[in-house]
Amino acid sequence: MKIRIPKLLTQVGSFTFFNILNAAVPFLLLPVLTNFLSPSDYGIIDLFNNTSFILTPIIGFSITKAIDRYYFEQETIKLPLFVSTTVISLFKYGVIFIVFALVLTFTLKSVFLSFDLPVNLLFYSVLFAFFSQISEVILILWRVSRNIKKYGFFRILKTLLDIGLSLFLIINLNFDWQGRVFPQIIVALIFAGVSIIYLRREGYFMSLKINKEYKRQALKFSTPLIFHSVSAFLIGFSDRFFVFYLLDLESLGIYSI
Repeated sequence: MKIRIPKLLTQVGSFTFFNILNAAVPFLLLPVLTNFLSPSDYGIIDLFNNTSFILTPIIGFSITKAIDRYYFEQETIKLPLFVSTTVISLFKYGVIFIVFALVLTFTLKSVFLSFDLPVNLLFYSVLFAFFSQISEVILILWRVSRNIKKYGFFRILKTLLDIGLSLFLIINLNFDWQGRVFPQIIVALIFAGVSIIYLRREGYFMSLKINKEYKRQALKFSTPLIFHSVSAFLIGFSDRFFVFYLLDLESLGIYSI
């Protein structure tokens, strides 16, 4: 036990460090965003981020979370088939949400414009949330298998690319809010592609067909987590939406800083 505890603490500390580093991106970019962007731009960015956070557990019904649990039950399931079923299900749900977001974008165009919001903001949030869920699959697999090196390299590379592209677009090309939103979507798309290639190479795509029993088990575990994740977010960040609705984008931008 004395040998295992230090090792366990090291692993926990390493994973925590990489997660904190990834979460620190908004803080690291704060001096740039506040100097090169207007309060209204920052308000749009904050709405994009918070909408994406809400949508992340909803898109795919948090089905990727089931990998955390069933990874440790490989004596009763075929893990590669379970993972492929999870990812393909996520793709199907993601496509439905993307189409739905496109429909809302066109039907609610006048509503977005009345609040001085970019018409495509909801669509961008759905894309980002969907792509992020795909790359989350290999992060989960590396975390539960305690593969710190691959996990850390993936996180750090993603963070550096996100920061670098944002700085380039905002400082060199004079982008406004798009200079922060577009890099997040682009980086999420790139790493989603990398995740799919890695999963295929490692044999996790045994079949493009969904195993109905595995899907049922995954949804049975993951669906209740949606309410937990969304409620936790609403408790912590719903005030941003009230500030925006009762005041305006500029006030939200100042408040969120």
